[in-house]
Amino acid sequence: MDSEKLRELLGEDDKNGGVDVNYRQFIDYDDDIDEDEETFPQSDEENRSDDSEDIHYDSEDIHDESEASAPARKKIDLSVLDEPAEKKGSYTKNKLKIAGAVGIFMLAAAVTIYICISYVLYSNRFVPSTVINGFNCSNKTVDTVFDEINGSLDDYKLSIMIGGINSDIISGSDIDLRCSDNLKAILTDICNNQKKYSWLKGFFVKSDEIYVSNGMDLDYEALDGILDNSVVFDITPTIKSEDAGIMFNGDEFEIKPAIYGDEINRTAVRNLAIKKIQCLDETLDVSTEQCYILPSVSENDEKLKTACETANRYIDKSITLKVFDTTQILDRSVLNKWVTVNFNADVVANEDEIKDYVKTLDDKYTTFEKPRNFKTHYGDTVAVSGGDYGRKLNSELLCEQLGEAVLSFDDEEVTAEFTSGAMGPVGNDIGTSYIEVDLTNQKLWMYKNGKQIVETDVITGKNDGKHNTPAGTYKIKDKKRNATLKGEDYTQPVAYWIPFNGDIGLHDAPWQTAFGGTTYILNGSHGCVNLPPNVAATIYNNAVKDMAVICYFHSVVAAPLEAVTQVPAASSAPAPVITAPEITYPPVSDKTEQETYVEVFTEGSSQAASDNKTEVTTKAPSAPEHFENTDNDEIIHEETVAPVE
Repeated sequence: MDSEKLRELLGEDDKNGGVDVNYRQFIDYDDDIDEDEETFPQSDEENRSDDSEDIHYDSEDIHDESEASAPARKKIDLSVLDEPAEKKGSYTKNKLKIAGAVGIFMLAAAVTIYICISYVLYSNRFVPSTVINGFNCSNKTVDTVFDEINGSLDDYKLSIMIGGINSDIISGSDIDLRCSDNLKAILTDICNNQKKYSWLKGFFVKSDEIYVSNGMDLDYEALDGILDNSVVFDITPTIKSEDAGIMFNGDEFEIKPAIYGDEINRTAVRNLAIKKIQCLDETLDVSTEQCYILPSVSENDEKLKTACETANRYIDKSITLKVFDTTQILDRSVLNKWVTVNFNADVVANEDEIKDYVKTLDDKYTTFEKPRNFKTHYGDTVAVSGGDYGRKLNSELLCEQLGEAVLSFDDEEVTAEFTSGAMGPVGNDIGTSYIEVDLTNQKLWMYKNGKQIVETDVITGKNDGKHNTPAGTYKIKDKKRNATLKGEDYTQPVAYWIPFNGDIGLHDAPWQTAFGGTTYILNGSHGCVNLPPNVAATIYNNAVKDMAVICYFHSVVAAPLEAVTQVPAASSAPAPVITAPEITYPPVSDKTEQETYVEVFTEGSSQAASDNKTEVTTKAPSAPEHFENTDNDEIIHEETVAPVE
C-alpha cells in the first residue's frame, strides 16, 4: 500500500505528516524500517502485558479526550512507504541469474547430445525419411539396405497392367535381374553425403525419393524382346493425340483444343518398366502412368494464347497487291491462310500457301519461255516454242514481299515486279504490233496497231543444221543504220540492221537476186532474215525495241493468198506443231560463216559510207537481253530513210 492511499483512508488523522500508533491496522510494515524509529511493540506478548481494560477505549471517551491531556504518542512518517524496495529487487535478480545459468547448461547439453546423434549414431546410417529406389532406408545401415534389396530379387515380377487388368508379366529371371557390382558403393556414397545434422527434420518432413539408374543389372535386349511381343504393344489406338493450335472459324482465329489419344508410347513404357525394375516395383499401369503419346501443347498454353491474339492482329488489315494492270485487295479471307503457328508457338507466314497463290499469278501473267498458240497471217493457229519474248513474273521476290506484308499490323501495298516484259496485254502479250516470219513459205508480214503495213518475200537461214533461222518468239533488241556484217571470210555492209536473237536479225540484202520460194535451200543466209531493199526501210522505221518477232514453220501454201489488211482472227482449230521440212542439200564448204559482228558506219549512202567509214566495231549480243515495256508507237533512232534502190 502506498502513502497516498493510506492518507486517503486516514483522512484528518494525518494532518501532521504522521499517524497515531493505534492505526497500525492500516499499515503493512516492511522490514526496511529502521529500529531507532520503531515505536510499536515487537510482539503480541508485549501487547498483552498492558491491562486489557486499558487497551479498550470507548469511542465517546476518545472523542472527548482533549489533545492536551492525552499522553504523547509517537508518529510514523508515511513517506517511508514510497521508498523503493532495493533488497527485494536484488533477490529477484539473483533468481534470474540462476535460472539463466541453468538454461545455458541445459541448451549446451542438448546441442552436445544432438551433435553426438548426428555424427556418431548416423555416421553409418541413413537419416530418417530416406527412400532409395522405393526402399525405405531410414535409420538403416548400408549393409542392411543392401541385404534387403538383394534378398528381394528371387521372386521379383513386374506386372504390366491396362486399367487395372494384367496384360503382361516380366520375371526377374527372364531378364537376368541382379544387383550391380557397384550398388553397395552407390549406397555408401549416398549415406556419406547426407546432411547428418538434418536427421531430426526427417521425423517431420518427407524427403524426396532418391533414384539411381544403375543399381540393378539386367539383360536389356531380353527386356526389349519381351516388350516387343507384349500385349500392351499390340494395342491398336482408337484415336491419336493432337497438339492444341489455332484455327480460323470464318471470322477470326480461335484456339483449337488439344486431343488426347490412346496411342501407346512405347518409349515411355520401356523407360518406365526399367525404372520400376530398378526400384523393384511390382506393378506398371499404362493407363495411369503417362504411357500414352500425349499432345505437347495444350489449349491452356500461354504462348499459344498470345499467338492467337497476334494472328488475329495480322489478319485485321488488308494488302493492296498491284500486278501489271490489275489491283487486288487481299483481306482476312485470304490472309488467314497465310498465317500459321509453328512448333514453337510462333506466328509465322505460311510460305507454302503464299507460294501457291503466287503460282496462280505466275500462270496468269508469265509467258516467257512458255509455248504459245499464235494466230498466223493465214488465219490458222500454230504452236510456237522457244525465244526470249514474254513476261516473267519475279515470283521469288513477290513471295518475300507478301511474306513480310502479312506479318505486319498495318495495311500494306505490294507491287509485283517482272524480270522480262512484253508489249501486249494479258492474254495476248504480243499485242497488235509485231513481225511475223513464215520460215517454210519464206514470207514476212509486219503489223502495227493491228494494221498490216508490210508483206514481202524473204530469205532465211540455210537449212543445213548450221545456219538455220530458229523458230520462236523473240524481242527486237535494237536497230542501227549503215552497219557492216562480218563473218569469217566476208564483210558485208547493210543499210538497216535490226537484231532480235543474239547475232541473228533482220536486214536488207541487195546482193540477193530473188526472194521467197525455195531460194533459201541453197542460197540461204547465215541465220538472218534477208529483206528486199525496197521494204527494209519501212520495217526499220516502224520497228521498236521489245517488239515481237515470231518465227514459225507452217505447211506449204501453194495458192496465192488474199490480201490481209489487219491482224487475223483466231481459229478454233488446234494449233499444229510444224517443224522444218526435210531437205537434201548438196555438199557445203567446211567454212562456217556467221554474222557475228556489226560495224557501224556514218550516216549517208552506202557508197559514201564505204568511203568515209568510222572504224567502230561492236559485238552483237550473245545472249537475250530483257527490256522494260515500251509503248507500241515508240521509234528508236527515229529518222526518215528513203527506200534503197
